[in-house]
Amino acid sequence: MKNYFDTVKKQLENYNHLGEQILQDRTLLIGKAPHIAPKAWLHGIYKPLSNDEVEKLEYDMQLKIPSDYKFFLTNYSNGLNIFVDVFSLDGFRKRSSRNIEDAYQPYSIINPNTKERLEDAEADMFFIGGYNWDGSLLYMKNGKAYRCSSENIKPLNTWDSFEKMLLTEINRICLLYDKNGVEIEAEKPTVPSPFFPY
Repeated sequence: MKNYFDTVKKQLENYNHLGEQILQDRTLLIGKAPHIAPKAWLHGIYKPLSNDEVEKLEYDMQLKIPSDYKFFLTNYSNGLNIFVDVFSLDGFRKRSSRNIEDAYQPYSIINPNTKERLEDAEADMFFIGGYNWDGSLLYMKNGKAYRCSSENIKPLNTWDSFEKMLLTEINRICLLYDKNGVEIEAEKPTVPSPFFPY
């Protein structure tokens, strides 16, 4: 099967002319974004997790991570951050110090699946990330990916698979930004249109 993450990474690397840095923990930062903050980077790709780390996450949450997302975490990236939180996928946040390098970590996958879990979430729903524009969330159920509001699980968008969601969303979001990582239409929502047929 073709590595779909190669396609994702190639799109993000269109911004490496703005700079690229690999941190000591193998986090890959792409595209300096001084228009956002002095030390901001557009994209963060994180070192994949080991099987032991995934087992620890599952133990801590008392939940099983869906197989497609587990494959992503262990083979491609421990979460993801696109255009400085416009779109993010959660992972294992390993450190909590105020060191600047420790800031470049994924959001914790534990919080939305435990203490911050939506009240109407069903047992087989697993939250994997979201969007900063409106705080909407992404979750998986039965192999499909869904976007919902931060208030309830009612789907706003549905994708047939995690892979399809990631590919279509990275492509859609990249079209909203110019070659310098600046949003083309500042007032335009960066979330997908509700019920858009994916």
